[in-house]
Amino acid sequence: VGLLGFLIGLLLPAYGQPLARVPGRVRAYLWELRAHLLLKPLWAALHPVNPSAVQTVARQERFSVRWRVIRQVMEIHDWLAVIRPYHSPAVARDAERLGRAAGLAGSRLEDLVLACQIRVLVATKPWSTSPIAVPEETDSIATGVTEAVYVAEVSQLTRLAAAYRSPLVDSVARPHLRPAVTGADLP
Repeated sequence: VGLLGFLIGLLLPAYGQPLARVPGRVRAYLWELRAHLLLKPLWAALHPVNPSAVQTVARQERFSVRWRVIRQVMEIHDWLAVIRPYHSPAVARDAERLGRAAGLAGSRLEDLVLACQIRVLVATKPWSTSPIAVPEETDSIATGVTEAVYVAEVSQLTRLAAAYRSPLVDSVARPHLRPAVTGADLP
């Protein structure tokens, strides 16, 4: 018993702090894995906007969920910047009306409106007939990014991804897609 106490006392200072951080690291890993999985459908939907914006994965980052989430966030923001000039006021109006009727307000309503814009724009591809508006490179995005900013950005995009999967988005998008499809079919 004395030898066991001696060994614990000897090893605790060296391994105590790293072991104390394990639960926090596991929680962070699971949060990032969940975010990565939630962002995947939104990322896949926006990918056709500008496939060349997809960044290659460095070898050491291949298995890092954190780097995958960071890449997803950057690429989604790039694609959202490209489609921003094509937003339709009619889609926004219908999405806001339907969202308010469903009891949404604040950021959830904003996410629904943006998700509806994404659904309609990805289906109609207006950037394919006019030049792609390439977002300007800014260093302000890369500098000064803190953990709090990272968490806020990922949380906001996961809310947007959840709104994108909402049946309300299909309800709003359906009438706006029908004229685009039938108009293209006319001679």
